[in-house]
Amino acid sequence: MKKLFYILFAASALLFVSCAKEVGENKTAPEAELTGETITFSATIDMPAATRAALSGLNINWQSGDYVAFATDNDATIRVYPVTVDGVDPTKCTITVDKVDGASGYYAIFKGSLGDGGAGVNSVDADDYSMVTFNTTTKTFSGLTVGNQQVAKNSLSSYLWYSDGYPLAMAGKADGSSLSMKPCLALVSLGIDAESVPAGYYYQNIPYVSSYSVNHDHYYTAVRGFNLYQKSGSKIYSSGDYDVAISADGSLTTTVVDNANKKEYRNLGGEGKMEVGTQYLMCLIPGGSVSSFKIEFLGWSANSSSSYSYSAAYTMTKGGLSSINPGDYYDLGVLNPLGRKQAKNEADDELADAASAYTPAIDIDGDFDDWDGKTEYAGTRPGGGSNSRVSAWRMYADAYNMFFYVKLFTEKMTTSRYLYVGFDTDNNEATGETLGGISGMEKFVVTYPVKNGTSPIELIEGTDPRSTVNGSTDGSIALWGVFDSGDPSTSTYTEVELCIPRSKVSLTSAGTISVAVAYNDYSTIKQSLTLN
Repeated sequence: MKKLFYILFAASALLFVSCAKEVGENKTAPEAELTGETITFSATIDMPAATRAALSGLNINWQSGDYVAFATDNDATIRVYPVTVDGVDPTKCTITVDKVDGASGYYAIFKGSLGDGGAGVNSVDADDYSMVTFNTTTKTFSGLTVGNQQVAKNSLSSYLWYSDGYPLAMAGKADGSSLSMKPCLALVSLGIDAESVPAGYYYQNIPYVSSYSVNHDHYYTAVRGFNLYQKSGSKIYSSGDYDVAISADGSLTTTVVDNANKKEYRNLGGEGKMEVGTQYLMCLIPGGSVSSFKIEFLGWSANSSSSYSYSAAYTMTKGGLSSINPGDYYDLGVLNPLGRKQAKNEADDELADAASAYTPAIDIDGDFDDWDGKTEYAGTRPGGGSNSRVSAWRMYADAYNMFFYVKLFTEKMTTSRYLYVGFDTDNNEATGETLGGISGMEKFVVTYPVKNGTSPIELIEGTDPRSTVNGSTDGSIALWGVFDSGDPSTSTYTEVELCIPRSKVSLTSAGTISVAVAYNDYSTIKQSLTLN
């Protein structure tokens, strides 16, 4: 929703000397003479969004120490004046300014107060407009900045740029006896859900068979802060310098000047973490379109050695947005970035508990006794003829893995030749690809049962580092080969067994698929495999 700040000034001439402070020498017009008279503007703020450090309910208060700077259409000199806060209603104040000879338009800029400067913020006096200049031709204030105190990603700090840096800039143009001021910046607000500030963390690595393991990345300690981006990955203009041009009708156009630091790291909250029930605000320099915000939440994480790192570990996207304009206010609500991750981790826990007690149905060790009782298929080719490469084969699946036994003719084995396992996941010959003489396959696993470049041939035992899953190198496939006589020169058959994790070929769901094996493009007839 869009929130605009309006300050209406009723002007009347008073005859007393003002306390103006002149700053800046960058002028686009000669300095005009002062008439010796003053003008007192009665100013009010009525803003229903909590956007400044000094708050009273839903109203934004003026506070002692606020300063407003003025320039005119014929004088680029920046003159700074203090506000006098109403003793009864702090949403009201008066400002007394010098009257400039020949001026037909007064332009004002308010850049907010620094308060005590906050931890780590370079203190700048609230009346210091020394970096601000005014162009009398384009009616533009330049030298404004927001978020100029970049917070280190690994530092836990409790101050907010919106309240302790350059919080809220407002600008406006006089129209007769009144001056309407509007915000130059846009704001984003968000809160954090209680579930996103849990205590404790853990990391588990549970081995359950051979080289396979379940890795737990449960680094959901309390969310410490956030980064804000546009969904596309380009960074929101939340820090840098900007100009504000004021048109004839008083509307504002904000333009980014320095956008080198467009990402704002926000590390907030008591004890270095975001707090439940707290509204966190971020100033944005308007400009450009945005369909959604990507919020990257920061939190402690632990790796396998239980050491800590500070990382952007959780990401959420909030959509339904449009272009960012001066005065826009985006309330992203109360977010729970860890909700889905916690649910996933809980599901992982259940799998890990089962995996920790898991005993594989087949041991990949070159001892084929555990294949007894498993259905054996002849190495018949799809056309019905005999297979001169594959004599026979078997397969079996449990909850985690698929196991295959292939009996090959040793005399037909050569180096640099592949053993294929193909999966027809939709049981449709017309879909999928053809590889190794196997057609209609959506998934493939390709391995080398023999070592490359050896004579006589030498078998691979254990994990084959050249194993491939869908064309990508993957050493997690366990493979073991044995010559039936122990000597390749006298062996009639070579027996090979391998284990393929179901997760590696995205076959973790229950169902029935068709499977075939091949060696050197000599494939077998497809057979059905039930996955539980």
